[in-house]
Amino acid sequence: MKHSPLMLCAISLIAASPTFAQAPSDGPSLSTILSGAVYPLVLRMRDLDSHWSAISRPPSSDKDDLNVLVHAGRISSYTKGDIVSIGGEPFLVTYQPELPTKSTSTTSTSDFVLHLGSDSLLDIALVNIHTLQKLQGIKPFNLTAETGELSPSAPPAKPATPTPVGARPTPAPPAAPINDVANDALSDSNLKALGYAVVQYCQMNKATLPPLAPVTDFHDALKTHIKSDVQFLDPEINLPYMVNVKASGKPLSFYAKPSQIPILWEPIAHVDDSRGVLFADGHSKRMTEAEWQKVSKGHVSSAP
Repeated sequence: MKHSPLMLCAISLIAASPTFAQAPSDGPSLSTILSGAVYPLVLRMRDLDSHWSAISRPPSSDKDDLNVLVHAGRISSYTKGDIVSIGGEPFLVTYQPELPTKSTSTTSTSDFVLHLGSDSLLDIALVNIHTLQKLQGIKPFNLTAETGELSPSAPPAKPATPTPVGARPTPAPPAAPINDVANDALSDSNLKALGYAVVQYCQMNKATLPPLAPVTDFHDALKTHIKSDVQFLDPEINLPYMVNVKASGKPLSFYAKPSQIPILWEPIAHVDDSRGVLFADGHSKRMTEAEWQKVSKGHVSSAP
């Protein structure tokens, strides 16, 4: 499911008495949050674990309001309870399933029931605590309860009964969908092009990496070497690649092995559980999510 680049972050201004902890006054700016450097702009349901909580509130009475989502009869959000201060106002950091596309019909939101799966995408949504009317149904996140699917940590199913002699064997699992393979290939191409642009920038700027944040500075630094702005987006979810703000503007000589320093990567693992990563020396590589967690540890400041 694709996201519009114009919908990088849904900021929900819901309508009460604050009962949450005080927001830090020196928290991240809105531009930093929009860059994805502090909180990823999108997650999958399977990225959530026992540290998260599911919350809900009554559906809106506005017939044309598609800024909320009805899931199994309620509006669902997921949060770790983090609060950020923007313009002196405290916001609760939540994630909400992607909303249905608004149509010209007068169908109310109560007619939309979205059945979530482990690969369903969740968009970041900041909820203004000062105008928050009510949260209800607060409970620990449970993937099975939310989607009907077993969580990765759930006990494995019992082994299947052996196929009797003469019976037809069980078919092999299907290959990855064509769209997933195509997105991997297109993203690999984007990262390769961005890697070439980074190398060109370094050669023209005394072996110094380009500014990686804010994202506008990164785009401006490489625009003469990139054919299209689309190459800055992960085609799987149509959102900008995440950047390593720790490496922004650093000379390559700062690192003993630039080939091991990630500077750009896909915001979330693709459906095949792989993630494309671009390194400081300009080469890119697709790796499993387990490999990415090892590579990113200690080297990046904004890994999802």
